[in-house]
Amino acid sequence: MVQLKKLLILTLLGGLFLSVSSHYFGAALDGDMGCFDAIVHQMKLGQRLYTDVYDNKAPGIFYLTYFTPPI
Repeated sequence: MVQLKKLLILTLLGGLFLSVSSHYFGAALDGDMGCFDAIVHQMKLGQRLYTDVYDNKAPGIFYLTYFTPPI
């Protein structure tokens, strides 16, 4: 009985999460995220950060985006 309650709660929480965040799936990237992705795309093509492509943000966000797989 306890396992069934846990499963029901997890299912409801998962459904709530998906319903709240579903508008983000497949959404076009705008603002900073679009810029980060464009710069990271150039980095993956061999361009060097701050030499060939530039933004005024710290390098950490670009490397985090570089190594994060797309959704």
